[in-house]
Amino acid sequence: MAEASTPNLKNARPPRPIADHGAIGNLATMALVALDGTIDFMCWPDFDSPSVFAALLDTDKGGHFILAPEIADARVVQSYVPDTNVLLTHWFGEDSSAEITDLMAGPEELGHGTGRLLRRVRVTRGDVRFKLDCRPRFDYARQRPKVTCSDGHVVFSAPGAPSLRLCAPVEFTIEDDGAVATFTLSNGQTMDFVLDEDGDPVMDARKRDALVHEVIKKWQKWSQRST
Repeated sequence: MAEASTPNLKNARPPRPIADHGAIGNLATMALVALDGTIDFMCWPDFDSPSVFAALLDTDKGGHFILAPEIADARVVQSYVPDTNVLLTHWFGEDSSAEITDLMAGPEELGHGTGRLLRRVRVTRGDVRFKLDCRPRFDYARQRPKVTCSDGHVVFSAPGAPSLRLCAPVEFTIEDDGAVATFTLSNGQTMDFVLDEDGDPVMDARKRDALVHEVIKKWQKWSQRST
């Protein structure tokens, strides 16, 4: 279990030590999730594929996926759902609190495609404003994507790289070859953010709930093989 204070979100790209991360994966690839809610390292769709996010190595050019609550002076704790690779990041503030569940699914759970990253936001107390900033940088940050927005999703594409799609019920704005958004949730409300390949079937709320359950069950079954 890791614990730290929430960095100032106005400080554009704070350094993130490797120790201040949790790891999620689907046995084909993995992503690092920092204590400030940033995915700053991920190769896609495999471990040996070029990186999509690599701000851990170059904060200015590497690419990142920030999803974080704006809670002043919050205490931040990361842990895993028991016996799984499903990561929970909790923010505890004086008047509000929130959590993000991060997981990756593979073809085994999806029944198609290469993989899927799901980030589930939930407010556990008060009203919380969130910031999203998703800026993939393909091919080890050598390519900045073309970004197109439609209702409820944004697509990042570059020559020779898989086109990635981010789906969520928010209003995206294109900024610096990436997508940004802000939104506010109240106590008990949740919102899902799904990053996958453009062309994969879009999941409704019921299927996303089923996917979370399936991934947890898969990891717990996988962990039982260990002695």
